[in-house]
Amino acid sequence: MAKEKITQIKAADTSESKPASVIGRFEGKCCDANVFNNNDMHLGPQVFKKLFASDEYKRAMQNRHYIGFLGHPADSDCQEFEHACIVMTDCKMDSNNEVFGTFDLVDTPVGRVVKAFTDVGVKFGISIRGVGDVDNNGEVDPDQFIFRGFDLVTFPAYDDCIPEFKEIAASTDTAKQAKYKKICASIDANLKDITSCEALEVIKEQLPDGSDEFNKVEERIAELTTEPLDEVAELVCDPAVEAEVAAQKLEAMTQLYLAAMDRVRNLESELATCQVAKNDLVIECSSLKQHQTNLERITANQIATSRNMVKSANSKLADVRASLATARQNARTADEKCQNAIVAKTELEKKLQALTEKRRGDLEGIKAAEDLNLKYQHKIESSSRAISQKDSEIEKLKKQLDETVTASQQLKINASNLDDTNKELLSRVEAAEEMVSNYQQAYANLYANALGVYLTGLPVTASTSVDELKQMIQAGTSTANIPAKPSYYTEGIEEEEDEYIQGEGDFDDDTQYSADLVTL
Repeated sequence: MAKEKITQIKAADTSESKPASVIGRFEGKCCDANVFNNNDMHLGPQVFKKLFASDEYKRAMQNRHYIGFLGHPADSDCQEFEHACIVMTDCKMDSNNEVFGTFDLVDTPVGRVVKAFTDVGVKFGISIRGVGDVDNNGEVDPDQFIFRGFDLVTFPAYDDCIPEFKEIAASTDTAKQAKYKKICASIDANLKDITSCEALEVIKEQLPDGSDEFNKVEERIAELTTEPLDEVAELVCDPAVEAEVAAQKLEAMTQLYLAAMDRVRNLESELATCQVAKNDLVIECSSLKQHQTNLERITANQIATSRNMVKSANSKLADVRASLATARQNARTADEKCQNAIVAKTELEKKLQALTEKRRGDLEGIKAAEDLNLKYQHKIESSSRAISQKDSEIEKLKKQLDETVTASQQLKINASNLDDTNKELLSRVEAAEEMVSNYQQAYANLYANALGVYLTGLPVTASTSVDELKQMIQAGTSTANIPAKPSYYTEGIEEEEDEYIQGEGDFDDDTQYSADLVTL
């Protein structure tokens, strides 16, 4: 708080040489995600959570792209920044789903107009600007909402979104200027005697960044931190230095505490004043509503009474005319009745004038009601446009559905054709498997005959491998099942093998050779 006050004083002191581009700051509540606003729309917590988490929002905040106007522009993407006045610097949602923001008031023509109004006591409200889809219940779709910033308005969508304005730019408060100059003089006079970096840091935090005094304190801290270690140790161990540092710390913290307490008291006083004003406004609004109801009832009664009075006046006028006819016959009586008629006419004219004034007030009330009806008509037209847009989207989805059904039917036809192809291929595979099985059986017979055996009933299928055939034939052969009369397929083979074996001299007779041949 103290630093903020000194910053304002410093701005007041230097504003004559160079005007600041920021002349004030608005801080306070911007939206309430718990309730419907005065436009019957609800921007729920998900709208702001999705917004704050998006890369587009973070990039726009980094580049200060959320620029606001005085009143909502007709185009939500308005780029006419010569009419702008505020820039959003911070925005967040607290645990109660209330959104708070900070906005710099820029020194533009419109910004100076806003500043002039705030100087005379106008408290501007803040209102969100964006586009998106709203359902029939008034809920804003978080996925379709496009945020474009906040604008200053006089009638915000949320009644309590009235941010506090803090002046930053030039001030004519001579007492504050003198106080700041006194602080600067004290710093210049005592800076060289301060040897505690902690005390200097406390002082630096109370000064505006970039000011001459801020830079001097930083230079003094740099000097102390670059001194030889032995000198620093000696200074730290000096009781007088420690006492001086403690006193300076106490003085700085005391000033900071007193400034903070003053600010708290001011805020409490302002809060109490605002609460009283709010209660008064609530009572006044209730009274005005009751008064309006009474006026409407009284107006209706007065209109009915006026019509009766007009009828009565017409009747009386007829009586007056009759009286005038009679007065011609009797001059004296006619003069007296004429005077009475003139008096009655004057009174009727006064009553007619009063009725005319009342009728004018009634016409003004009717015009106000027509304006209100026009506002509701605008809302209905906006809803109709949204419904029309939804209808067009539904038609597109129906068209896509028809295309999907057509594609599905075509896929069914293609699948049926593939089934016919698969059946044909399966018949070919079965024929091929039968052919392979026959070849396997023939191969088994040839291989058995080559070995000089005769086997039947081998379980040969199309999936039986050559190695499995050999093993079955070898496992099914022995000396016990050698046929008594070998087939002609084995006679030539046995003779050739017999000659080969006799040439080697390894066997004594044909019997031993035949047994060995079969058991290979």
